[in-house]
Amino acid sequence: MYDLQKTLSLHQEGKLDIAAKSYQALLAKSPNDINVNFLYGKLLNDTQQPKQAEALLRKAYNAVSTNMGILTEYAKCMLSLGKGEDVIGLLSNHCKMSVELSKLFLKAQHLVCSTTELTEHYHQQLSYWNDSSSLMIAMAQLYDDRGELTAACDIYLKVLNKDPNNILALHNLATIKRRLELPNDALALLERAQTLGLDSFQLHHNLGNAFSDLNDINSAIAAYSKAISLNPYYIDSYKNLAALYSESGEIGSAIALYENAISANTISKDIILELIRSYLRVGSSEKAKLLISKYFSARKGPSKDNVDLHDNVDLYDNDEDIALVNAEIKYLENDIAGAFDTLFDTLGDIKSDKVVLQCAKYAIQTNNTPFVREYMPELTNKKDSAVMAKAYLTLAERLSGQNAHRQSYCHYESLVKTYELPDAISLDGAADFCNRLSTYLSSQHTATSAPLQQTLNGGTQTRGNIFSQSDNELIVCLKAFCEQSVKDYASEIDRVANPHPYLPALSNDIKFVGAWSVNLSNKGYHTNHVHPEGDLSAVFYVDIPSHLNESNEEGHLVFGKPNFELPQYLTHEYSVMPKVGKLVIFPSYFWHGTIPFHSSEKRLTVAFDVSS
Repeated sequence: MYDLQKTLSLHQEGKLDIAAKSYQALLAKSPNDINVNFLYGKLLNDTQQPKQAEALLRKAYNAVSTNMGILTEYAKCMLSLGKGEDVIGLLSNHCKMSVELSKLFLKAQHLVCSTTELTEHYHQQLSYWNDSSSLMIAMAQLYDDRGELTAACDIYLKVLNKDPNNILALHNLATIKRRLELPNDALALLERAQTLGLDSFQLHHNLGNAFSDLNDINSAIAAYSKAISLNPYYIDSYKNLAALYSESGEIGSAIALYENAISANTISKDIILELIRSYLRVGSSEKAKLLISKYFSARKGPSKDNVDLHDNVDLYDNDEDIALVNAEIKYLENDIAGAFDTLFDTLGDIKSDKVVLQCAKYAIQTNNTPFVREYMPELTNKKDSAVMAKAYLTLAERLSGQNAHRQSYCHYESLVKTYELPDAISLDGAADFCNRLSTYLSSQHTATSAPLQQTLNGGTQTRGNIFSQSDNELIVCLKAFCEQSVKDYASEIDRVANPHPYLPALSNDIKFVGAWSVNLSNKGYHTNHVHPEGDLSAVFYVDIPSHLNESNEEGHLVFGKPNFELPQYLTHEYSVMPKVGKLVIFPSYFWHGTIPFHSSEKRLTVAFDVSS
């Protein structure tokens, strides 16, 4: 016999599968029992099944609309379904019942109203609850979601002014400080939260991020390792730790990280996929295929991200990640046409720009330019795919013999611009400035290998955003020069007679989305690539070898050639000679790389991306 009290105990003990079956039996026996409807609806809502929960919770609410527990759960369910207007109507006369309902009301307003309107609602709700820290933190998180980092930061500071030991405010403020490119501030806040007793996997993961940004690799490794020990299923900690191992020359340790997790029966879709990708990065396609064969079924059905994994993970043919790794295996085995077919066959089921972009790469290599010219134009209007779509279009045009890009959105002569560091940058001139900058940047190159999946060969790259080092006068001066140069570039582009719609529209509010230093040694070079996260990209030459073979364009920055083989040979279309103190700015969708050089002297640069 099924009993509600026993079922509730199972629910509270976390035995959710058994509890769900018991609730179902009780519901079949008593479909109008309010408690059964509410508790089963809550279980479904708690396990991310809001569609199934909605009818149950609505029935409970309609029967007892004044019950705060039922009202709260019903509002949560509708928020999960994105029904902001419904939640506003539901809660507009009940927000004074609890702070929790005020939080849900603000979350609903967040879905439907402007920032100004949301702020007005926030202050009204805050007045009900005497400046509740809990409500303030909830609002800060909503500002964070909207990208209003300064506003979120201000609220957290107000909370900490009232309660200096509020651990949640300390932790959340630290994550914002990091995104505001203040890693020292982020680290100080996290360490303070830790001293006050916070010991969550999120804390240690974010400590790892802060240490990594500050180039303290050993501390970052320890922090990520601790995060994994507290939550062995959080994939971002694995990814970041694996990247640090790889940059330290310990690629085997990076792969072993995932292998050990699976050996310890810490198995999830994400962990298995990262191990497969790791094998593919080092060319071990056979090991990748064994994992796919062992864990991924070919049966049709819905995919599952969180399942109890034993001999087989029920992931299916219409799963984007599985399709991509299967295609990559074929690609590594030189079956490029098969790689394209593997993905193309899924396009009816998988509506993914990522899959379409990967199809375009394979299509270019098999001379299927019609596919690229058909599918890429639409993706040029989407922020996450625009750069790669434009880059693939340039190649399709070259292969088809049209070369229209050279007269429009890849007119290198007009769109690659150079700027010279002025002598006024330093009392002793630009050359002295670059010498001192070279000494400082060299000390920041603590890695022994190139970052995982980066374009470097024979060199290292700094971690974090180097422009965030606001306590270093050299970096501050360089950033100011780069910022002004970008503004000058934007002004010059605005004066182009017939600007192509693919060109970035930049404002005076320059946003650096990344800045790093690269140190290349003898025979070092960058493979050809683009920068998917930028609108503009740039490189500044801090130090270069004193003797480069000009006739062979050694060390030159070159444009127009991809980093994969094509059905016909294409050379680069444009090049720029390196020079100490020179800044080169160009659209991020330009294929670019460097020619290897032969010298015992280093080639030291600072590169960055800009977003509108």
